Amino acid sequence: MINIFDWLVSAFKLGRDIRAERSYRTDAFRLEAQRVIDAFQAHGLAPNEVARLLPEALGHKASPAVLGDVNELKRHLSQISPWTTAMLALDPLWVRGRGSEPHRRIHSYKHISELTTFFREREAASEDDAVGLAERYQLHFYKQDGRPLSESRGTFVVLLTQEFAQLDGESFHRTYYLTEGHHFEHSPCVVHLLQIVALALHYRIFMSGHVLAAKHLAALDEGNGFASDLTSEASGLLWYPEDIFFRPLDGDLGWNLTARDWLEESLQDDQAEMLLRALPPKQQLV
Repeated sequence: MINIFDWLVSAFKLGRDIRAERSYRTDAFRLEAQRVIDAFQAHGLAPNEVARLLPEALGHKASPAVLGDVNELKRHLSQISPWTTAMLALDPLWVRGRGSEPHRRIHSYKHISELTTFFREREAASEDDAVGLAERYQLHFYKQDGRPLSESRGTFVVLLTQEFAQLDGESFHRTYYLTEGHHFEHSPCVVHLLQIVALALHYRIFMSGHVLAAKHLAALDEGNGFASDLTSEASGLLWYPEDIFFRPLDGDLGWNLTARDWLEESLQDDQAEMLLRALPPKQQLV
């Protein structure tokens, strides 16, 4: 015979456990702490390495055990979360659970001065530092084939990485998006790409071109995840963005010259003087 009292007690306990589990999973502080830990992991930082990077004012409050445990870390979010957001250049909305893209974007499309200002400010800040922009920054270009730019089609994505720490000889980088919804069939997008390449040549920033299948490229462009995960399927095939300015036999010469004209027409006087100086004279391409 079923004991109704025992059945009701069991049902009550089950309901209570379900409510507790639901509250546990939707705890805003716990979810934010999990995003912070996920960000550490995506940037290759183990809890003990994070502890070494913490400023002295925070170091005594967050041990490696705390930094790797969601329930412990959520008690220190008021200080650790802002520090992590700044250190890893995360989107604050994503950290708070109100956005889907963890990485910040530098919106320089049709406004290359935004990226120019970004570099100028960091160049000024590093004047007393032995390590310059060329050593700290890298540019990564992703498209769906390794053909010359004149023959490329579809979406492309440009990411900027910046070294923010070195531990035991290993470098750690934060990531910024420089493009959004860019594709080769739209000439202003191509102009933006050329501006980025010219700016990188001016600052002598290392550039590399990668190949990513169309579906992975679309996911990378959307940015709903960490770049380290979204680019993990890149093939080993490399291409060289700067070739359009230095190797006249790479791709269609007529297209290359037209693209160079687009670049020159897009630059304002001060930009043209700075960026075009880093390029070889156009007559050398003919």
